[in-house]
Amino acid sequence: MRAKLVIRRGERPVRRCLLHSGQVFEVGRGRGVDLQLRGESISRRHALLEVRGDGVRVTDLGSRNGTYLDDRLLEAHTEAVLAPGSELRIGAFRLAAEILPGLEGASGAERAQVQRLVAGDGTEIRYQIGKGATGSVWAGWQPRLNRMVAVKVLEAVDAEDRQRFLREARLAARIESPYVVRLHDFRVERGRPYLVMELVPGLSALERLAEGEVSLGEALGIGRDLAAALVALGETGIVHRDVKPGNVLLDPSGLAKLTDFGIAKDINSQTLLTEAGTGLGTFSYMAPEQFEAARDVTAAADLYGLGATLYHLLAGRPPFVYSGRGDPAAFVDRILREDPPDLVDFHPDLPVEVVRFVGSLLQKDPARRPRSAEVVFGVLDGLVRRYAPPAEGDSSQDTLPLT
Repeated sequence: MRAKLVIRRGERPVRRCLLHSGQVFEVGRGRGVDLQLRGESISRRHALLEVRGDGVRVTDLGSRNGTYLDDRLLEAHTEAVLAPGSELRIGAFRLAAEILPGLEGASGAERAQVQRLVAGDGTEIRYQIGKGATGSVWAGWQPRLNRMVAVKVLEAVDAEDRQRFLREARLAARIESPYVVRLHDFRVERGRPYLVMELVPGLSALERLAEGEVSLGEALGIGRDLAAALVALGETGIVHRDVKPGNVLLDPSGLAKLTDFGIAKDINSQTLLTEAGTGLGTFSYMAPEQFEAARDVTAAADLYGLGATLYHLLAGRPPFVYSGRGDPAAFVDRILREDPPDLVDFHPDLPVEVVRFVGSLLQKDPARRPRSAEVVFGVLDGLVRRYAPPAEGDSSQDTLPLT
């Protein structure tokens, strides 16, 4: 079971995150908490949240100014239930929870199979997060380390698939950045490889888009964090090749994290696992040169993916949309030859410099895009400071070191 938590300050949502079954989530203004909320009336360690049994359990930790549930002051160190439709008040922030349907009922046999696979490292599989053509991702609990993790299991197990999966692990393991989902381990059990990764308790940027309009400040903040992730990739010689909203996870601290290195490229490697027709990402976010020579793309292709992601966040749709009908080759030809609709057609109030900058990232010729991820980060950081200064008590736009 999972719960989506929406945090508001006044009427404005400032944060969204996911709580996973059995996960204890600490809220407060201290730096070591899971969800940091700032304000003089908020204690460093203010309250605990946990998804368990009939909903989200709340425990006030003896905070100085108290925790309120629907205007009722909670007794310190005593559990209460934050039911759907109720609101929790901590300082100037209001928190509401929605229980999300799990996938465990539809995949009980698979869950048991994955549990047997990971039993040796002590991980307890809780439920399935997602499933694709080549693998599945599960939420797991590691009691020895007191943490939730994501477990990605490869379904196809021929030699080439295993080699690609190992390459994904090796590339991800090289990157140390708060803006990239962390890889904890790579294992092979019973002939099946799996990854153990950081579990980000938040929505993807694509899921965030499905919830409604993304503000200029939120979009710029996500873009800035993605640029920071690309700086880290560049320092290790990696091209992601699939930067898109679905591969961006938004954590409770407000950071955006890049994930999924399944088709990433090591520009320093002599080993080529990219065959014709592979190394292709998601068409609506792919750089034109990636259609023509996926093996040979440079970091400029990821800057295009960042631009396409920013465009989607601001316009509510990708630069190019395929309806699923008609000739896919004609859709690709549009990407190669046409300009996307003007951003101001969807968002008339956008600052001109934001529109121009997104356009620079979407240039057909990679040589005409900004010259590096560092440059892009600097521009986006300036735009965030100019157009989206953080509200008092909101830490979601704090800047961390690039690496």
